[in-house]
Amino acid sequence: MNHQATPEASGNEVPQAALTVQPAETPASLGQDAKYCPLCPGWYRLRDVKAKAPDGSITEATKVILPVFSGDRTRRLFRTARADGQLTRSQRADIAAQNYHLECPRRHSLVNSQEPTAVVGVIGNVNSSKSHFIAGLVYELIHEQRLAAYGADVGYIGDTGAVMDQRIDTVYRKGEILPNTERNQIDGPFTYRLTRDASTVAESKTVLTFFDVAGEDCVGLARSAEFVRYLFGATGIILLIDPDGLPFPGRPLEPRGDVPLATRAIIDNLADAMAAVTGTPSREQPQIISITIAKADIADLPADVWPPKLLESSPEHPPSTSEARAALKSYSDACRTAFRAIGGQAIISAAETRFDPRNVFYSAISATNQIPLEGRWCGARPSGCSIPLAEILWFGESL
Repeated sequence: MNHQATPEASGNEVPQAALTVQPAETPASLGQDAKYCPLCPGWYRLRDVKAKAPDGSITEATKVILPVFSGDRTRRLFRTARADGQLTRSQRADIAAQNYHLECPRRHSLVNSQEPTAVVGVIGNVNSSKSHFIAGLVYELIHEQRLAAYGADVGYIGDTGAVMDQRIDTVYRKGEILPNTERNQIDGPFTYRLTRDASTVAESKTVLTFFDVAGEDCVGLARSAEFVRYLFGATGIILLIDPDGLPFPGRPLEPRGDVPLATRAIIDNLADAMAAVTGTPSREQPQIISITIAKADIADLPADVWPPKLLESSPEHPPSTSEARAALKSYSDACRTAFRAIGGQAIISAAETRFDPRNVFYSAISATNQIPLEGRWCGARPSGCSIPLAEILWFGESL
């Protein structure tokens, strides 16, 4: 897994000169030679990205990233400073065999890929099982290929699967409960490659990067601003809501046991922090917000919402983009109605006021489909975890 640490956490000191190279918020001013670092976050010119060989030698990424040509050599997937035809096949093979590792100027690890990046943040109220959700999401994407129903699939990039495979093994094979993300910590990024229109000439690829943010960090603007800086360029945000934390319908402000209430404050804090960081009102921002009922197996939900039938089949001919969007929107509307019925009205009103309601969607998921028995999972399996991602991808980007 491409589990990246900050330089401080890894013990490496970043040279002061490197800090003078500041990332851009968009690649527009950098041309096609741009590389995204989700931890900075922002874009760098390739000449500012370093490539490290296994023997420790370092060179510029522009010297080791190999250009790829279509039949028309004027159509390049990306450009470098080298002239066409400068490298022989033997020289290209020598470079490829080095298996260079890329680092941004602040020494964050970068995926050695030129595909565009889609960032997805996973946040939520306390006890909404964010870490389990990401494990369930990856299980569905990789092991069950849930997005195949919409003509897409997800795979690892290089050797980036180890950390998340360990989590999947911990939950779904060993039956152990994952620890909560520590307060003030951002877990990830976890990085994969999404292929759309798989097995067709229109096939396209995107690098998917996920973050898991501690639930306690949703309650205060200062801490929210700290993690929202990772999301200013995000395609979407998955907001997990623990239904046990919702007020009872007709009995407001009465928590269930010792679970903190999930109120509209989680939306207000997110919207305020995003506006503070970006300088743009939250309602004018393009991010898709997927409000997701977590632990849906314990909630009283109608049959058209739970268990979800969406994405379960893998038809021979996937639906068109418009058909896929229609199915996702229909399911979102049903989940919205169900969410309102179990006490989520305040969160719905806040989300559709603070953000563009056309960018707000709803879903229901369970990372395990059960409650733990004596501190363990017994045959846990995820359900619906890939639906909020599908909402973000199919509505957050033009296809």
